Amino acid sequence: MIEEIKNFDLKLFLCFLEIIHDEIICERIRTCEQMKWDLEEDTLWQ
Repeated sequence: MIEEIKNFDLKLFLCFLEIIHDEIICERIRTCEQMKWDLEEDTLWQ
């Protein structure tokens, strides 16, 4: 589980650096990250 998160963050990081040139992968990662942030905000506001 922790490895997956690390891997995810690495992909996101590479995505923002635009090292990942595959737009679809990049977009999916960004969407996932946005959902993660939204979830965290929801949790904070409850």
